[in-house]
Amino acid sequence: MDETEARFLEAVQRDPEDDEVRRVYADWLEERGDPRGEYLRIELQLYRLPPRLAQLATGISQAWLNAIGRSYRVVLVEAKLAINTIKIVREVTGLGLKDSKDLVDATRAGGVAVIRTHLDRQAADELAAKFTHDIARVRIETCEPVTPASQPVPGCTVRLVSVTASRRIEAIKIVREWTDLGLRDARDLVDAVHAGSPAILREGVDPATANTIAGAFADIGEVRIDESFLRR
Repeated sequence: MDETEARFLEAVQRDPEDDEVRRVYADWLEERGDPRGEYLRIELQLYRLPPRLAQLATGISQAWLNAIGRSYRVVLVEAKLAINTIKIVREVTGLGLKDSKDLVDATRAGGVAVIRTHLDRQAADELAAKFTHDIARVRIETCEPVTPASQPVPGCTVRLVSVTASRRIEAIKIVREWTDLGLRDARDLVDAVHAGSPAILREGVDPATANTIAGAFADIGEVRIDESFLRR
């Protein structure tokens, strides 16, 4: 790294919100045919445009936003048949019984609950169609623009990949400790893993927590830790 670039990096790190420094740095890189210049310019646009989109959306009708949307979410408005609704929620989200019930219960006081998000229009329509009018009332909305406060942040996804057959009971106990699943759901998860279907235990955890979970399964099963990106 030459002295000029070192000064650019020092200026960026000293004041990360100084857009002009980033633009000049991007120009300097592009003049030298360095692809990092284009990356820096696009990063600047991605950071600044979402707040403006969110601001504009407050004065535009929701119907129009839905019509031109690129990404959609399906929201549960009312569960007419709670048990049937919980069953469908579990099917389409992969949530355990408790979490699915909590999601459905959230609508009883007049609130709404997001079932799935960041879907294309066809997927959103297909998901919504699973909730027939006699079971539940749902609606499709556009996803809100990503703002700096809700941009993807790095985390870890912890997956249980395999379980030693003789340690099944211990595995179920650890799964319950780290997922808040009930006994039946934890048992079903462990059995599914033993049958060859890896299952997610936790998402968006810090590396230290991920390693702690993996350590709990030492000699009991195999755990894989992957980097993931979730929204704050």
